[in-house]
Amino acid sequence: MYEQVILIAMSQASAKVAEGKPWDDVSGNGSPNLGSYEYQAILSVVELAHELIFFSIDDDKGPAVDLAKVRSLARTLLRACDNVQAAVRPDHRISRMDNSHTRARGAVREALRAFPVPFGADEATRSQWEANLTSQATALMTMALDIFSGEIAA
Repeated sequence: MYEQVILIAMSQASAKVAEGKPWDDVSGNGSPNLGSYEYQAILSVVELAHELIFFSIDDDKGPAVDLAKVRSLARTLLRACDNVQAAVRPDHRISRMDNSHTRARGAVREALRAFPVPFGADEATRSQWEANLTSQATALMTMALDIFSGEIAA
């Protein structure tokens, strides 16, 4: 079943892609760069969304993951990661190419332990969950930054 989902997703891919230097988001021919840091960032969030949905399904026959739900959750999680990164950077800039975004993704993943995805919830509940998730992840990154700053000053 899982292999079928991958094959379906691959057959739906419409863009011709290439791989280039990781700091370039597009390759020399203008196609998406599968080797870019930004693609890696997005892929890690898509994989996380897939994992969260996959393990939320209770089906003895083998779960079928709705890829539209994966896309929606991935976009929400990516937005949370972007907001966490912006909150802790002095310039409030979002760059999925930067290591601070990698750290933000880790903080969001950790914050999911305290604020699990409210599957089946209404829009208001999902919006509050996203705000709580983002706040918790931001607090984790801020705490680490405070500890790190103290260590440097000591």
